[in-house]
Amino acid sequence: MTLTEDLGRGESSRPSRRSLLFNPKVLSRLRLGLTLLTLAAIGWYIHSRPHLDVSAMTLRWSFLAWACACLPPLLFLRAAKWRLLLRGAAPAVTMVQAFRSYLGAMALGLVTPGRVGEFSRGLYLPHPEVQGWHGAGLVLIDNWIDFLAVLVWACLGWAVCFGGLGLVLGAAVALALAPITFWLRISGRLSVRFPSRWGFRDSARKALAAGDRISRKDWIGSFGAGLLAYG
Repeated sequence: MTLTEDLGRGESSRPSRRSLLFNPKVLSRLRLGLTLLTLAAIGWYIHSRPHLDVSAMTLRWSFLAWACACLPPLLFLRAAKWRLLLRGAAPAVTMVQAFRSYLGAMALGLVTPGRVGEFSRGLYLPHPEVQGWHGAGLVLIDNWIDFLAVLVWACLGWAVCFGGLGLVLGAAVALALAPITFWLRISGRLSVRFPSRWGFRDSARKALAAGDRISRKDWIGSFGAGLLAYG
């Protein structure tokens, strides 16, 4: 029995508290407010930092050109990975919607402590199925896949620095962390120790159950997109 099935009975007997927050008009205003807040935070950060002496710096145009060339495929692959993770719960999600969701929350994540703003991706989507805690759980999975992709590429560096032992140890760590749904289900069972006040326990369990609707094909596709993006 999956965590989603475990939660079904409890959720059906509890009145929905999301109807007002996730109303389309409220969501549009919330998205606008988050965008303005992000721009204000970026402006404050720029003006609060010491100004750099650009005249003393040497701009390497070749590096800048490579960075500009790599940015579009990087953003496309990460948005495509996000769409694959969304597809199980919201099959109607489009690439444009996934791209907007990824970019909007990424900007907010860069100016919030611990990148917690990135968990607002569901607010940029019109699909109620992937909003709230379920969307936060999918963001957690998305970041976990990013970590695995970076870890796989890091194995090559460890092989260069430490030889075959570095490659074996790196691959062992990657394989141990690869079964994401297994670790999420273990965490879901441990959630009984979470405080139940204000529905925190049930909300955490719902977030940890977000991977139950992702198909095997989408798991593989999202991991492959992560590898290509970081490669």
